[in-house]
Amino acid sequence: IKVESDAIPPADRAPVLKLNHVVKFPTGIYDYSLLTSTFSSIESELGRPPFEPLKISFSAQEWCGHVYQMLLPQRDQVELTLHSYFQSEGDQKRSIKLPANAAFEDNFPIWIRELKGEVLAVGQRRSLQILPSAWASRSGHQRVEFQPGSIIKAEGEAVKLSEGNAPSWRWTWQVGNRTETYWVEKAYPHRILKWQSSDGSAGELIKTLRLPYWQLHGNDDLPYRAQLGLPK
Repeated sequence: IKVESDAIPPADRAPVLKLNHVVKFPTGIYDYSLLTSTFSSIESELGRPPFEPLKISFSAQEWCGHVYQMLLPQRDQVELTLHSYFQSEGDQKRSIKLPANAAFEDNFPIWIRELKGEVLAVGQRRSLQILPSAWASRSGHQRVEFQPGSIIKAEGEAVKLSEGNAPSWRWTWQVGNRTETYWVEKAYPHRILKWQSSDGSAGELIKTLRLPYWQLHGNDDLPYRAQLGLPK
Protein backbone atom coordinates (compact mmCIF):
# COMPACT_ATOMS: atom_id res chain seq x y z
CA ILE A 1 0.00 0.00 0.00
CA LYS A 2 1.02 3.62 -0.41
CA VAL A 3 2.43 4.92 2.88
CA GLU A 4 0.54 8.01 4.00
CA SER A 5 1.17 7.91 7.74
CA ASP A 6 4.20 8.15 10.01
CA ALA A 7 2.63 5.30 11.99
CA ILE A 8 4.19 2.85 9.52
CA PRO A 9 7.70 2.09 10.91
CA PRO A 10 10.65 2.49 8.52
CA ALA A 11 11.40 -1.23 8.73
CA ASP A 12 8.01 -1.93 7.14
CA ARG A 13 8.51 0.50 4.25
CA ALA A 14 10.12 -0.08 0.87
CA PRO A 15 10.87 2.74 -1.59
CA VAL A 16 9.75 1.82 -5.10
CA LEU A 17 9.67 3.12 -8.64
CA LYS A 18 6.12 2.84 -9.96
CA LEU A 19 5.35 2.30 -13.63
CA ASN A 20 1.78 2.90 -14.82
CA HIS A 21 1.14 1.30 -18.20
CA VAL A 22 -2.14 2.68 -19.56
CA VAL A 23 -3.81 1.23 -22.66
CA LYS A 24 -7.16 2.34 -24.11
CA PHE A 25 -8.62 1.06 -27.37
CA PRO A 26 -11.98 0.44 -29.06
CA THR A 27 -13.15 -3.04 -29.97
CA GLY A 28 -16.35 -3.11 -31.96
CA ILE A 29 -19.03 -1.06 -30.21
CA TYR A 30 -17.27 -0.66 -26.87
CA ASP A 31 -13.93 0.48 -25.45
CA TYR A 32 -11.32 -1.29 -23.36
CA SER A 33 -9.40 0.48 -20.58
CA LEU A 34 -6.35 -1.23 -19.08
CA LEU A 35 -3.97 -0.21 -16.31
CA THR A 36 -0.95 -2.18 -15.14
CA SER A 37 0.95 -0.76 -12.16
CA THR A 38 4.37 -2.23 -11.43
CA PHE A 39 6.04 -1.37 -8.12
CA SER A 40 9.77 -2.06 -8.44
CA SER A 41 12.01 -1.91 -5.36
CA ILE A 42 14.73 0.73 -5.47
CA GLU A 43 16.85 -1.21 -2.97
CA SER A 44 17.51 -4.92 -2.56
CA GLU A 45 14.47 -6.65 -1.08
CA LEU A 46 13.63 -10.30 -0.33
CA GLY A 47 17.16 -11.33 -1.25
CA ARG A 48 16.85 -10.00 -4.80
CA PRO A 49 18.73 -7.17 -6.57
CA PRO A 50 17.31 -3.65 -6.82
CA PHE A 51 14.56 -2.94 -9.33
CA GLU A 52 12.77 -6.25 -8.95
CA PRO A 53 8.98 -6.05 -8.53
CA LEU A 54 7.33 -6.12 -5.12
CA LYS A 55 3.82 -5.85 -6.56
CA ILE A 56 2.17 -5.90 -9.98
CA SER A 57 -1.51 -4.98 -10.19
CA PHE A 58 -3.68 -5.05 -13.30
CA SER A 59 -7.24 -4.01 -14.02
CA ALA A 60 -9.37 -4.14 -17.15
CA GLN A 61 -12.71 -2.44 -17.66
CA GLU A 62 -15.13 -2.74 -20.55
CA TRP A 63 -18.88 -3.04 -21.04
CA CYS A 64 -19.01 -6.70 -20.05
CA GLY A 65 -17.38 -6.16 -16.66
CA HIS A 66 -14.25 -5.76 -14.56
CA VAL A 67 -11.14 -7.85 -14.00
CA TYR A 68 -8.55 -7.21 -11.28
CA GLN A 69 -5.34 -9.18 -10.79
CA MET A 70 -2.55 -8.70 -8.25
CA LEU A 71 0.83 -10.42 -8.07
CA LEU A 72 2.96 -10.28 -4.91
CA PRO A 73 6.41 -11.85 -5.45
CA GLN A 74 7.76 -13.50 -2.29
CA ARG A 75 11.10 -15.23 -1.63
CA ASP A 76 10.18 -18.53 -3.29
CA GLN A 77 6.73 -18.01 -4.76
CA VAL A 78 4.36 -15.46 -6.24
CA GLU A 79 0.98 -14.90 -4.60
CA LEU A 80 -1.74 -14.32 -7.20
CA THR A 81 -5.15 -12.79 -6.50
CA LEU A 82 -7.77 -12.59 -9.25
CA HIS A 83 -11.29 -11.15 -9.30
CA SER A 84 -13.08 -11.64 -12.61
CA TYR A 85 -16.61 -11.32 -13.97
CA PHE A 86 -16.04 -14.49 -16.03
CA GLN A 87 -17.86 -17.46 -14.49
CA SER A 88 -14.94 -19.72 -15.39
CA GLU A 89 -12.58 -17.53 -13.32
CA GLY A 90 -14.52 -15.84 -10.52
CA ASP A 91 -12.44 -15.14 -7.40
CA GLN A 92 -9.11 -16.93 -7.10
CA LYS A 93 -6.06 -17.05 -4.87
CA ARG A 94 -3.11 -19.30 -5.61
CA SER A 95 0.66 -19.52 -5.32
CA ILE A 96 3.06 -19.81 -8.27
CA LYS A 97 6.47 -21.32 -7.61
CA LEU A 98 9.26 -18.83 -8.27
CA PRO A 99 11.76 -20.57 -10.59
CA ALA A 100 15.47 -19.91 -10.93
CA ASN A 101 16.23 -17.01 -13.29
CA ALA A 102 12.70 -15.67 -12.83
CA ALA A 103 11.72 -12.40 -14.51
CA PHE A 104 8.49 -10.44 -14.86
CA GLU A 105 7.69 -8.98 -18.26
CA ASP A 106 5.73 -6.09 -16.74
CA ASN A 107 8.94 -5.10 -14.91
CA PHE A 108 11.20 -5.15 -17.97
CA PRO A 109 10.57 -1.47 -18.93
CA ILE A 110 12.04 -0.53 -15.53
CA TRP A 111 14.81 -3.15 -15.38
CA ILE A 112 16.26 -2.38 -18.84
CA ARG A 113 16.79 1.26 -17.86
CA GLU A 114 19.72 0.10 -15.69
CA LEU A 115 19.15 2.86 -13.15
CA LYS A 116 21.71 1.40 -10.72
CA GLY A 117 24.32 0.29 -13.20
CA GLU A 118 24.69 -2.14 -16.06
CA VAL A 119 22.66 -5.35 -15.79
CA LEU A 120 23.78 -6.88 -19.10
CA ALA A 121 26.85 -6.24 -21.25
CA VAL A 122 26.34 -5.25 -24.87
CA GLY A 123 25.79 -8.41 -26.89
CA GLN A 124 24.95 -10.49 -23.83
CA ARG A 125 21.90 -12.76 -23.92
CA ARG A 126 20.31 -14.16 -20.78
CA SER A 127 17.96 -17.14 -20.66
CA LEU A 128 15.08 -16.56 -18.24
CA GLN A 129 11.84 -17.96 -16.94
CA ILE A 130 9.49 -15.08 -17.74
CA LEU A 131 6.04 -14.37 -16.35
CA PRO A 132 4.26 -12.78 -19.33
CA SER A 133 2.68 -9.36 -18.90
CA ALA A 134 -0.75 -9.36 -17.29
CA TRP A 135 -2.41 -8.16 -20.49
CA ALA A 136 -0.58 -10.70 -22.66
CA SER A 137 -1.88 -13.50 -20.45
CA ARG A 138 -5.43 -12.16 -20.41
CA SER A 139 -5.69 -11.27 -24.09
CA GLY A 140 -4.29 -14.68 -25.01
CA HIS A 141 -6.57 -16.47 -22.51
CA GLN A 142 -3.49 -18.08 -20.96
CA ARG A 143 -3.01 -19.36 -17.44
CA VAL A 144 -0.63 -17.13 -15.49
CA GLU A 145 2.62 -19.10 -15.29
CA PHE A 146 6.32 -18.71 -16.03
CA GLN A 147 7.50 -19.54 -19.55
CA PRO A 148 10.98 -20.03 -21.04
CA GLY A 149 12.33 -16.91 -22.70
CA SER A 150 15.40 -14.76 -23.18
CA ILE A 151 16.55 -11.14 -23.33
CA ILE A 152 19.49 -9.56 -25.15
CA LYS A 153 21.09 -6.12 -25.08
CA ALA A 154 22.58 -4.73 -28.30
CA GLU A 155 23.89 -1.50 -29.75
CA GLY A 156 20.95 0.53 -31.05
CA GLU A 157 20.67 3.25 -33.64
CA ALA A 158 20.25 6.94 -32.82
CA VAL A 159 16.55 7.64 -32.27
CA LYS A 160 15.16 10.91 -33.62
CA LEU A 161 13.48 13.06 -30.96
CA SER A 162 12.06 16.58 -31.02
CA GLU A 163 15.20 17.80 -29.20
CA GLY A 164 17.59 15.93 -31.51
CA ASN A 165 18.96 12.44 -32.03
CA ALA A 166 19.52 10.21 -28.99
CA PRO A 167 21.99 7.27 -29.02
CA SER A 168 20.35 4.12 -27.72
CA TRP A 169 20.69 0.55 -26.55
CA ARG A 170 18.34 -1.94 -28.18
CA TRP A 171 16.78 -4.54 -25.89
CA THR A 172 14.91 -7.53 -27.30
CA TRP A 173 13.12 -10.21 -25.35
CA GLN A 174 11.22 -13.26 -26.43
CA VAL A 175 8.50 -15.04 -24.48
CA GLY A 176 6.09 -17.54 -25.98
CA ASN A 177 5.52 -16.63 -29.62
CA ARG A 178 6.08 -12.90 -29.05
CA THR A 179 9.16 -10.73 -29.52
CA GLU A 180 9.37 -7.26 -27.95
CA THR A 181 12.02 -4.67 -28.81
CA TYR A 182 12.72 -1.50 -26.80
CA TRP A 183 15.17 1.32 -27.52
CA VAL A 184 16.59 2.86 -24.34
CA GLU A 185 18.49 6.16 -24.26
CA LYS A 186 22.17 5.72 -23.41
CA ALA A 187 22.27 8.93 -21.40
CA TYR A 188 20.98 8.85 -17.82
CA PRO A 189 18.15 8.49 -16.76
CA HIS A 190 17.88 6.12 -19.73
CA ARG A 191 14.44 7.01 -21.02
CA ILE A 192 12.54 4.53 -23.15
CA LEU A 193 12.59 6.10 -26.61
CA LYS A 194 10.44 3.70 -28.62
CA TRP A 195 9.23 0.13 -28.75
CA GLN A 196 7.69 -2.33 -31.14
CA SER A 197 6.13 -5.76 -30.79
CA SER A 198 5.83 -8.72 -33.10
CA ASP A 199 2.06 -8.40 -32.66
CA GLY A 200 2.17 -5.18 -34.70
CA SER A 201 1.87 -2.64 -31.87
CA ALA A 202 4.47 0.11 -31.51
CA GLY A 203 5.08 3.40 -29.73
CA GLU A 204 7.56 6.25 -29.54
CA LEU A 205 8.43 9.00 -27.10
CA ILE A 206 6.67 12.29 -27.79
CA LYS A 207 7.38 14.35 -24.69
CA THR A 208 8.56 13.97 -21.11
CA LEU A 209 7.73 16.24 -18.16
CA ARG A 210 8.63 15.74 -14.50
CA LEU A 211 5.51 16.88 -12.65
CA PRO A 212 3.60 16.03 -9.43
CA TYR A 213 0.77 14.59 -11.54
CA TRP A 214 -1.23 13.53 -8.47
CA GLN A 215 -1.70 17.22 -7.64
CA LEU A 216 -2.66 18.30 -11.17
CA HIS A 217 -6.25 17.07 -11.23
CA GLY A 218 -8.23 20.31 -11.65
CA ASN A 219 -9.66 21.89 -14.78
CA ASP A 220 -6.97 24.56 -14.54
CA ASP A 221 -4.39 21.82 -15.10
CA LEU A 222 -5.75 20.75 -18.50
CA PRO A 223 -3.04 22.71 -20.41
CA TYR A 224 -0.49 20.15 -19.20
CA ARG A 225 -2.18 17.60 -21.44
CA ALA A 226 -1.45 19.79 -24.45
CA GLN A 227 2.19 20.07 -23.35
CA LEU A 228 2.40 16.27 -23.31
CA GLY A 229 0.64 15.91 -26.64
CA LEU A 230 -2.37 14.18 -25.08
CA PRO A 231 -5.94 14.67 -26.34
CA LYS A 232 -8.26 16.83 -24.24
